[in-house]
Amino acid sequence: MSGDVQLELWLHEYKMDALSSVLKEQGTTVEKRMQEMLTDLYVELVPYVVQQMIRASMGAEYAAAQAEKEAARKYTAFCARENGERSFFQLDRTEDILEVAKFLRRYLREEQGSGIAALQTSAFARMEPVTAERYDQLLALRMETPNKVTGVFDLDFDKQKVATVDAVDGWKTWSMQDVSAAVYHAYRKNYLRPEQYMSRLLERLEGRELTSAGHLSARDISFADEITEIDSLLDFTLKPTSMWTRCSARTSAPARTMIP
Repeated sequence: MSGDVQLELWLHEYKMDALSSVLKEQGTTVEKRMQEMLTDLYVELVPYVVQQMIRASMGAEYAAAQAEKEAARKYTAFCARENGERSFFQLDRTEDILEVAKFLRRYLREEQGSGIAALQTSAFARMEPVTAERYDQLLALRMETPNKVTGVFDLDFDKQKVATVDAVDGWKTWSMQDVSAAVYHAYRKNYLRPEQYMSRLLERLEGRELTSAGHLSARDISFADEITEIDSLLDFTLKPTSMWTRCSARTSAPARTMIP
């Protein structure tokens, strides 16, 4: 990407001091005044059509640089539930369940009061508040392009649960106590590679998943009967873990939902 070119000018220091003193009284500096004069010279001498072409080229380069910068950015999203209220945050870097687990262990062991306050002063302190709509966008991106959004977490400090979503397996929910205990056991062996600690954490959490309303994954749902077509509608019965839901849908989008 192109950039500015530095010009070097020479003026005796006595003359420079005198000029600076006069311009200071006028509320400006030699550098600012010279910049203005150089800009005026450019506008006066360079044909307008050339100026337009240069402006377009600079705009295109800037847009390309911004697109490249955005493509390289990674995101992590948090939903924190406390006192019946939900708060949403975005962190512009990669985080995973291992780091969240370490935070939860410190939080539970230190018996801190507000979970959200603890979250905002933890290793995730640089996260910024976002809207529910932005959180949903990041959640969708997590499912579509997991390399872009590397983690989406739901921390329920009221019910002491933590959930994370994977593009393949969907949502997984555990109790915060189980996650705290799992990360403790993961780090009982020293000098391992980061991926080994992650593996030990997940092994410890295997079989301890909780069914959480709003966080059902594909493994929690099965079809009770065959799918049939009635009047251009697909008729099928979904069988979640804890409820029966009757749904009729067109091939492109749900048409109606009935819960007996």
